[in-house]
Amino acid sequence: HAAQLASKIATRDVLPLLQRQVEKVVGEDAFRAQSNKYSLLYSHVWLHPWLPIIGVQRMRPLFGPLCNCITRWFKHVWDPLSETNNSSTNQQPSQPRGIDIVLPWSELFRRTEMETLLENGVMPALDDVISGLNLSVSAANAKEMQAFVRDHVIEMWKDVMGEDYVAALVSARFL
Repeated sequence: HAAQLASKIATRDVLPLLQRQVEKVVGEDAFRAQSNKYSLLYSHVWLHPWLPIIGVQRMRPLFGPLCNCITRWFKHVWDPLSETNNSSTNQQPSQPRGIDIVLPWSELFRRTEMETLLENGVMPALDDVISGLNLSVSAANAKEMQAFVRDHVIEMWKDVMGEDYVAALVSARFL
């Protein structure tokens, strides 16, 4: 009965606070303020602990606006190449890795929300990078391109995107 009481109190008192914070985070200038950007991109850190107490169904209305805003971040801000440039140093990446933003939500966003995020956010950004790579016929560039696609598209994203999305992305550029 203590768990039920905690759930009722959290639903009554905490859920409205979470809703207000989500509204603030997904606002029109979501990417302008650095602190707001990280509140959005790492929203799973402050929302997921409440899932067992409040429940997924009661928190579901928060997920759609977050998914839409994360999609906009992928579409307008994310640079997949920055992830490759920081791999050999101990410095913090200039921005979070895209997969680290999507993975905590992959089981919580509705299927249609995930499809929208992948199709309108992640895939176009990855496609832009792939199409922007130097596609000359030299063997060195071809190997560089294959390594990028293997490491930063197929291996990194296959579990979240699924084989069909990865195949569509890669085949669009190579077939």
